[in-house]
Amino acid sequence: MRMLSPVGVNSQLCCDYYGLSLLNIHAVCKPLAWSAFRQSVLPQLDTIYTIKELLRVKFGFMFLPFFDAEQVDCLLADLCTG
Repeated sequence: MRMLSPVGVNSQLCCDYYGLSLLNIHAVCKPLAWSAFRQSVLPQLDTIYTIKELLRVKFGFMFLPFFDAEQVDCLLADLCTG
């Protein structure tokens, strides 16, 4: 079904994007949108958070007692190039 009004077109595109029918448009909410965004755009979000934490360790904003600077650099190199 083709919608003619801007609100109808937006609703149809939203339902198509999230795989819903117009009868279930009420299911579109912030957690669903964030979940879809995270799965489609940022599939490696855990890796990004790990790199972020290792950079904090490298520059002295965090401390990891069992890793020295050389090991942190090695881990960063592996995560960023692998």
